[in-house]
Amino acid sequence: MYHFAGSYLDSDSIIHQDFKTIIDSVQFVPPVKASVGQSAKIDVEIACRSALAYMLFQSGEQSEQFVTECVNGKHPDVIERYINEMGFNAATI
Repeated sequence: MYHFAGSYLDSDSIIHQDFKTIIDSVQFVPPVKASVGQSAKIDVEIACRSALAYMLFQSGEQSEQFVTECVNGKHPDVIERYINEMGFNAATI
């Protein structure tokens, strides 16, 4: 479960606009479960974007740069963490 809370004085405020952008960007992706003996492929971009939930960046551009680098293989620890969180193992992938 995720809970987002924000406060602002009026809907024209910059804080409200920024918060709406964050809320509008949230995507829930159902986990992929593989049966015994089957293999599963993970979507590397989803794995990399999921890391944004536990990381902080100074700007949206920096977070997008991170995702691009991750998709290109520069952050293998992110993929490993995603595999572990999804309950996959080497035999599944």
